Amino acid sequence: AQDLPPDYDLVMAAKDKEAKRQIQFKVNGHERIVVLGGQNITLAEYLREYEYLTGVKLSCQEGGCGVCQVLLSIEGQSRVLVNSCLRKLAACDGCEIWTNQGLGTPIAPSKVQQALIDCDGSQCGFCSSGMVTALTYALEQPNVSAQDIEAIRQEIYADVPLAQKPG
Repeated sequence: AQDLPPDYDLVMAAKDKEAKRQIQFKVNGHERIVVLGGQNITLAEYLREYEYLTGVKLSCQEGGCGVCQVLLSIEGQSRVLVNSCLRKLAACDGCEIWTNQGLGTPIAPSKVQQALIDCDGSQCGFCSSGMVTALTYALEQPNVSAQDIEAIRQEIYADVPLAQKPG
């Protein structure tokens, strides 16, 4: 998200002036207040079109591919992995949302992002943002074991074309 003043209000054009509703949430630590009108946009559409967080991709728009995944917390609960292409923006009132772009920066990448960089874990890069978010979520789980991490590594490694594998 862009660095905007804390009192920044984003007012989206309302198609139905009678149906205005204000919601409040955080995106990558930045407070947002949005006035919803008649539009029925998804979280993914909002993140891409209004926050310019294009690391959140849209592909299948059915929740199957994972390129739109974000982390979401409701009222301080543990973060969950969410397909932002399926979640309506109106359902994000009171939520904290983290995209892959909020997990790290080009100058200070997260541990997962750095691991993908160090191991050439990205091919074309389209699915990398979803992978970063899903891997971050997996590693945040309380009972994640070294065996779980190895299984994840093997699964990712299996998807890398033979020409790109080291050795």
